[in-house]
Amino acid sequence: GVLKMAPGSAAMSPVSAFLLLALPTLTTSLKNVAHSGGSPLQAHKHTPHVLPSNDKNKGPLVAVCVVGLVRNFVDPIVHTSIKQNLLDKISDNAYAITILKRYDDHLGDKGMVSKKKINHALRVIRPIRSIIYDKEEQDFSLSASSCHYDAESVPKTNMGVYYSWKNAMKQPNPPLFRNSLGQMKGAWDCVQQVKDVEKQYNVTFDAVFRGRTDSVWVKPVKPAKELMQKTPKSILHWWDMAILAPRNATGIFTHFYDGWTKCKGSWKGRSVPEMEWEDGAMTTGHAYVKYDFPQVVKRTSICKGRAIWNCQINVAGLSFEQCLMALYPEDAKTMDIKLAQKTLALLDKCKGNEKLTNPNCKKEHVIGLWRKSYPKKCTDAVIPGTEVW
Repeated sequence: GVLKMAPGSAAMSPVSAFLLLALPTLTTSLKNVAHSGGSPLQAHKHTPHVLPSNDKNKGPLVAVCVVGLVRNFVDPIVHTSIKQNLLDKISDNAYAITILKRYDDHLGDKGMVSKKKINHALRVIRPIRSIIYDKEEQDFSLSASSCHYDAESVPKTNMGVYYSWKNAMKQPNPPLFRNSLGQMKGAWDCVQQVKDVEKQYNVTFDAVFRGRTDSVWVKPVKPAKELMQKTPKSILHWWDMAILAPRNATGIFTHFYDGWTKCKGSWKGRSVPEMEWEDGAMTTGHAYVKYDFPQVVKRTSICKGRAIWNCQINVAGLSFEQCLMALYPEDAKTMDIKLAQKTLALLDKCKGNEKLTNPNCKKEHVIGLWRKSYPKKCTDAVIPGTEVW
């Protein structure tokens, strides 16, 4: 159950500006992926060493969708954990489908993750299908859509889930909604590839698992067979970090994007990922059951406040310090971990009237503690919890 790093291997050259030759067993046949607003891209088909089969002796046939931005995915800590503790453990009959987004608002074109790094990660994962989007307009286009996001037209349950959403979501087609739409589009893409794999190999998947490209699986996931037997007619999820759906419930992954492409005028649906998944699950007739996948922790930049929060709330059976050391082994060495934990505890106290009466709750004091606890390289760290002021 201990995560082991895969040895390095030579990366292969990219074959085009948009797609990667991820495996030496690439076939020549390609599949168009239809979507609204962007330029059609094609998915690479990779022939696995062992072909997909509905042989029950091999265990459930599971498609593992790995979807999201690449900036964390290329870190060996992330993609090695996905291979060892998710793909290799969820079923002996599991196949990865990767939908990767190389564009990144935080980095810009000059900060794009190199295709060499992406290619190495894909050689570890060995997906049966892979798509890489270099630019957002290849993935989806808000400007070309007949639908638009208006914060005043959506259910108020969308607002206030996170403090930062309150103002950010008031812009026309705001960046946070674009990020959310990108997540839903990636899940939709994966289901199209699931269908194509089924057609090619004359099989039917038993389940589809949706994971993220910024998750570290610090311990092995429980086998899909065990999870599905315990909770039949259910979709299991841990927030939006991990979702396991029976094959006949994969409408959870297509509901949002199908709705968006059919929408005319203002978007009337939800706009927060966790809520979007819940709405999608309702359309399948399956219960949407929150299940502790205690093996997974979200990994973001150590210089962002969410990195600290993620380790504070994780349920992987790790202490706060163990979590930081597992996700950020080098950076954590330069942190004052005890001070960071102490500051988190202080933030929990600094709510309501407490922040007005407790001198330790002054914003400048708490920010000063954060600065002292963060790794030395984080000169402009994003301070978590400052919304209490």
